[in-house]
Amino acid sequence: MAAVTNTVLFLGVILSCFFFFSEAKVSHGHVTGYEFVYLDKFCFYGQRSYLNFTITSKSQNVSNFYLLFVDDQDGNWTDVYKHKLTCQQRLEKTKPEMIFNYGNNTQVGHVMFNDTRRPHFWYIAALDCGQKIDVKFDFTFIQDSDSKWVRQFSYDEQGLEGLYLFYFIFFLLASAVHGYTIWTFLQTGSYHLIVRLYTACVALEGLSVFSYFVHYASYSSNGVGSPFMRGLGDFLDICCQVVFILLVILIAKGWCISKTQIDDRKIVLGGLGALIILYFSMFIWVHTGLDPASTLYVYQTAPGIIIIVIRVLAMFWFVYSMRNTYMEENNAGKRKFYLYFGIAFLVWFLTLPFITSVGAGSHPWHRQKIVMSMYVTFNTIFLVVLGVLLWPSRAGEYFQISAKGSVGGFGSVPYDSI
Repeated sequence: MAAVTNTVLFLGVILSCFFFFSEAKVSHGHVTGYEFVYLDKFCFYGQRSYLNFTITSKSQNVSNFYLLFVDDQDGNWTDVYKHKLTCQQRLEKTKPEMIFNYGNNTQVGHVMFNDTRRPHFWYIAALDCGQKIDVKFDFTFIQDSDSKWVRQFSYDEQGLEGLYLFYFIFFLLASAVHGYTIWTFLQTGSYHLIVRLYTACVALEGLSVFSYFVHYASYSSNGVGSPFMRGLGDFLDICCQVVFILLVILIAKGWCISKTQIDDRKIVLGGLGALIILYFSMFIWVHTGLDPASTLYVYQTAPGIIIIVIRVLAMFWFVYSMRNTYMEENNAGKRKFYLYFGIAFLVWFLTLPFITSVGAGSHPWHRQKIVMSMYVTFNTIFLVVLGVLLWPSRAGEYFQISAKGSVGGFGSVPYDSI
């Protein structure tokens, strides 16, 4: 009873974040560098969208300082940002009415955006012709909407807080259901390592969703969010992916179905180690080297593409293991299980390349919402599928974990010693 009360109180605290909304996205910082520096971006849509800003320059000569607003049409931003243009060429690429030239060290301004045909990304940059930039900035982005659930979010992120709220509640319920599963297995002494790996997947994915939810709930209250919680969500999701790949490959090898132990455990552990190193190397690369001005989804970047390649290689490992196990099995019922399991989780391996393809073909202002929705949905679906297979009343039909000591642990370690 106390646990239920604490959970309700905890949810109340988290959900209360939504009742203290900010009016907008808030961005501030201090940048130094060469004569041209990217500051921030926002996707506006509507007639009443606007930006409030305060700029303070530490330069002694601010007569050539410009705050540039560049949209995403006809390669405007690409030309200004990527190409080595002169100061004058950058000014020519910018819409004249969106150029500000200041004669004072501190300026406060207000810019309206009228984007009614479609959403537009607007990029903000500082340009100081002839000298290095040294400025502090404060931006407040306000979307054209009367809804405080929409008003503070860039168009490409609208709806994500609702997405993660839904899956946060789903995983709370799923965790309660799986808690019953764990209790049942413990009562019969059947809480085998293969079920523990599945428990780890549910916990990691649920905590990842929770971390994203906290970030967006925080964003709704302060216009900034929690970069730490968002990064933690990415980290936990990677952990879940690695454990889930290991789990389905072990099942594909027939562990706890046709075999009581894995003979080539050194290869499995070596492959797992390689997956961990590669995945976390890509995680570090993404969070330290990803261009903040880019609208590409992470799996369209170089580290993301490498992760897709890693997952495809793991898929081939899965298919190879499943084929060998299927050919060695003589029991018709188990062969049927391997066939259906192999097809189902081959689809799971292919979901990431599929999602990436859909994202690549989507408009930038829809891309993040589409990709993140599909990603968390597919992962949840296949966790549920595996959970159904490992349900206590069903697991005994496929897995040899129904009685304590009936199945060896990983490698040559007996189950009783796990």
